[in-house]
Amino acid sequence: MSTLKNVFVVGFPRSGTTLLARLLQDATGYPATPETRFYQEYEPLLWERTPDNLVAYLQRKIRLMDMGLHYEVLSFQDSSRKAVFSAILEAYATASAGTNVRGVIEKSPVHLYHCRQIRKDFPDARIVLIVRHPAKCVSSLLSMPWNLKSGRRLLHEWRILATKSIGFREEGLVDYVIRYEDLVADPSEQLEKMVSTLNLDRWGKNARRPSSDVVPEWEMVWKARSLHKVDSNLAACRVIDPLIAEMAKTVCGRQMALFGYQSSSATRHFYPLITAKIMAEQLARSVFYRAGINRLLRLSNRGETYPRLKKHGYQ
Repeated sequence: MSTLKNVFVVGFPRSGTTLLARLLQDATGYPATPETRFYQEYEPLLWERTPDNLVAYLQRKIRLMDMGLHYEVLSFQDSSRKAVFSAILEAYATASAGTNVRGVIEKSPVHLYHCRQIRKDFPDARIVLIVRHPAKCVSSLLSMPWNLKSGRRLLHEWRILATKSIGFREEGLVDYVIRYEDLVADPSEQLEKMVSTLNLDRWGKNARRPSSDVVPEWEMVWKARSLHKVDSNLAACRVIDPLIAEMAKTVCGRQMALFGYQSSSATRHFYPLITAKIMAEQLARSVFYRAGINRLLRLSNRGETYPRLKKHGYQ
């Protein structure tokens, strides 16, 4: 059985999970994995695999390809969730820092949804939650090339995840909570406090430095800044849309106050209206999508699909 100290870094997307994982790696010497999304992307499909074909299946997944693990170093006793994830983390830690490695840091923001499964599979693991001001999270997400959601929708999701986080903290599922703004303001003090509270090892000067890559090459476009030296002005450098900032206070006011952010007392009055607008947008998209599909099917049944597509320049 593995004796590694597993540290799971979770949080809302663009809240600083990559930066925290990198700083923890430098402080403890535990190798930090790229984003695995194991519980969301791989765990639901394990039940239909056997240990014999599991390695070949996982090798084709881009998230595990980012970890640089070859099939020779992966072996599974069974295809259960705990056995597979433990084997992956142990193989990555050994490949990155040698056989004397004491722990491993896994960073996947979406694992915030799966804190109960993590605690069940790894009872002794440390789960660290990083929180960032919702307006800054959403402003960052809106600039991402892969984001397709509106600012209102993202604020609504931040509110839901913040509510879950508060419940997890009260249940004892989350071991440590840190704000992004506090981390970048004084990283040395915050890391020292975190390492001491979680009883993690401190990296020694003579120890082997992990060779892990927290950020794979294809994610460098939007995560490269997390690898730079921490600047105390980093938290204030992002330009925030004033409308997003006011909407954040309205939608997420209660949750912001619980995490120490300035909030608005108007939340209870305007949040139902914003929620209704989000639901109306989702309904409209669903209706238009279905109408478009039905229109396409009618054209196809009448033999008009191809001529019309060709008329508009499609081959």
